Amino acid sequence: MNNFEKVDLEYFFDPICPWAWITSRFICEVQRHKEIVVRWRFISLFIVNEEKYESGLISEDYRGRHEAGHKLLRVAARINTDYGNEAVGHFYRQAGIELHLHSKGAEVASKSEVKEMLEVLASEKKLDESADLAKLVSALDDVALDEIISADTKTALERAGSDVGTPILSFGGEASTTFFGPVISSYPLGQEAVELYELIEKLACTKGFAELKRSLREPRTLLPESEI
Repeated sequence: MNNFEKVDLEYFFDPICPWAWITSRFICEVQRHKEIVVRWRFISLFIVNEEKYESGLISEDYRGRHEAGHKLLRVAARINTDYGNEAVGHFYRQAGIELHLHSKGAEVASKSEVKEMLEVLASEKKLDESADLAKLVSALDDVALDEIISADTKTALERAGSDVGTPILSFGGEASTTFFGPVISSYPLGQEAVELYELIEKLACTKGFAELKRSLREPRTLLPESEI
């Protein structure tokens, strides 16, 4: 089900991160106009920032949001195991709609909210019709799935470095072509999206290239649900 013969891009995400969400919508826009195989993988901000919680560097509010993102990743991990990676992408989209378009908080990781998301996916035939929704909902509290999430998080940080966040893009699954970002407030559509993607890929695959960054960011612009 998840046997990829060829992967153009591995995309490491935490659903709670709004910047990773916008970049993921950009990647999906590229897929509408260019044939690229994307493998959705996990990076948990809850795991990445574990020491900062203990030292008080991150507020309890952010800790709660990060924990919610981690729980949603458990559901994504179960979906990946049982129903395939494409379904993970669909779940990520639906979770992002609730989190970032509907501006919900940590309550998105409640059993009732996740059940509603899964029911939407099932009704849209984006999840196997035989899917056990109760089992997927129960994944929220299944700590056994943390091993999968931790392994992916470790891989992402080994490839990109330990002082990065989300998203992390890995072209061809190689450490030398793995980077944090791009961080974008909005993205172009159609062929312009493809051109931007190809420029990012070119930079990532250029030997010796390591970083291109500025800290100033425009306010995020989110497209309506019908366009993502």
